[in-house]
Amino acid sequence: MCRVADGFTPPVGGVRLAYSVRGSGPPVLMVMGLGVGRWGWDRQVRVFSRHFRVITYDHRGTGESSLPDGDYGMEELIGDALRLLDFLGVERAHVVGVSMGGQIAQTLAIERPQRVDRLVLCSTSCGGPAAARPDPELWRDLLRLRELPSERAVEVALRAFFGPDFRREHPRLAAAVVRRHLASGTPPRTFLLQGRACARFDESARVGRIRAPTLVCHGTADALCPVENARLLASLIPGARLVLYEGAGHSPIIERAREFNRDVIGFLRG
Repeated sequence: MCRVADGFTPPVGGVRLAYSVRGSGPPVLMVMGLGVGRWGWDRQVRVFSRHFRVITYDHRGTGESSLPDGDYGMEELIGDALRLLDFLGVERAHVVGVSMGGQIAQTLAIERPQRVDRLVLCSTSCGGPAAARPDPELWRDLLRLRELPSERAVEVALRAFFGPDFRREHPRLAAAVVRRHLASGTPPRTFLLQGRACARFDESARVGRIRAPTLVCHGTADALCPVENARLLASLIPGARLVLYEGAGHSPIIERAREFNRDVIGFLRG
């Protein structure tokens, strides 16, 4: 029977996290990227929940989760993921992270190896001096997305999220995703705090400690996190498997949803 649950964790430090659980079977924690709520996994949850207990949540300051008064960084974001697993009574889970969520997932696998079964890192980077950086103007505009005129905000989000092929071939879908993102109400402060956490992230010296079986997924046309980061990650993590989606941008979970779902489910079930 497919289990369905939505709720909130008890507040800690003024923060309660909104979460959803779908399906039954081995637990899979799906960790979203900067400024995007758990709705970003919509193209995965229904399919994954046929095989797994799928756990999604909103980061602090995103979606229905509360935004604390003080600053926060990657340490707090990682702590939130662990707190959610503890609240749900999940001792060990597969972890699938995209973008900032992939950074959170890396540190979980390094510092809490007993909590991570298999690991999927999508559109992400280990940081450090060898990491490939996005175009500075695109990154600056993305962090200011809520402050830009609407037409400019749409333009920036389309370029940041999707590759040129997807924007050209599926303009309505790309625009609909961007409109939903812009209408989600994520406050500008969230973008700044999460963006700063991403920019400071550096697990390059420790990522080789990961022992969980790891799948690295990336689009070759990613303007926000260049594909060189995937190749670096896969070279540093022992035994990691690399899957590249030709022509996809920062969102293979949308642009190549069918392929991504097939590849990841096959990996997690292996």
